[in-house]
Amino acid sequence: MPSFDVIIIGAGFAGGATAYHLSKIFSGRILLLEKENEIGVHASGRNAGLLRQAVERADTAALIAETRDALFSPPDDWETRGLFQAQGSLLLGDFDTLQTLRSNMKNAEKEADLLAFEALLKKFPASISKTLSRMEAPYALHTKRDGVLDPKLLLENFIKPALRRGVVLKLNSEVRELKKSGDIWELKTDEGKFSSPILVNASGAWAAPLAAGIAFPREELTPFRRHLYLSEGREEIDPSWPFLWDINKEFYFRPHQEGLLWSAGDEDPQTPKNPEVDPSVKKILLEKAAAIFQSLPILRVKKSWACLRTKSRSGRFLIDWDEEAQGFLWVAALGGHGLSASFGVGRCAAEKIASVLEKK
Repeated sequence: MPSFDVIIIGAGFAGGATAYHLSKIFSGRILLLEKENEIGVHASGRNAGLLRQAVERADTAALIAETRDALFSPPDDWETRGLFQAQGSLLLGDFDTLQTLRSNMKNAEKEADLLAFEALLKKFPASISKTLSRMEAPYALHTKRDGVLDPKLLLENFIKPALRRGVVLKLNSEVRELKKSGDIWELKTDEGKFSSPILVNASGAWAAPLAAGIAFPREELTPFRRHLYLSEGREEIDPSWPFLWDINKEFYFRPHQEGLLWSAGDEDPQTPKNPEVDPSVKKILLEKAAAIFQSLPILRVKKSWACLRTKSRSGRFLIDWDEEAQGFLWVAALGGHGLSASFGVGRCAAEKIASVLEKK
């Protein structure tokens, strides 16, 4: 049975970024397991590619700011540079909610302006002001260095350097059996058996089922389904628009290619699986979109898909050692922030692992 110093389960943003950072500070044997035939198949490859700094928790915002800084000043080992488009964001809502979100940001004074919605619209070109003026929002938070990026390219920036530094990636390797023998974790996968004293659970929506009966998260982890829709292009859509997010309605859209990428802000609990598209959610989307684009009686959707985002009960990321199962590290419950917080999450997880390895 091949033995490794660390085994990471899941090659999405949580696992990929952990492998990236750990391989920079630890030269031992690291195995990265992925149950699919390619990386980023699930939430890491199906998200909207948004980086939003004004979020509900200050600790999450700090990790997002760390990722944003890496995108502006990429590490030397990243193959793809300039992948972040800092088009900015507009969050719409009431003053108290937006002020709370703003207070969680790092360097909020420099990053974000909170203004009455009508006053803020005067700062933008007529193309967007005319469209957004139809929205009912008392205030807006404009964060200039928010933006969009390609999830696939960012994930590759983590995985490829890790592989060059010796990390072993095995695809088509779903964990079928997991047990502890003394101080060693033993795994049976589709690609063989492996062992390690340290096991990292970065398997997204499957994190809790994977650990069932062996390790126990400090809070309940629940996967939620969210839908995304890609609509055809319209003349009034400017690709340089910031992404817009209505906080109260949990509804957002951004320019994407020649059209718009939308979310109706839906969120319903799911069992871990490849989520199917619920046709009824499209009606919710169209109703919300019609309130903004009154000149577009029909929004033609070209493509729709769904992904799972896993949350803890408190909304806190779970990046910590299991209290009962020695050598078992949770990197889970990123709650839809996997892309935007990835660099910071991976660094945090890698440092926890390295501190244990140093004592061995």
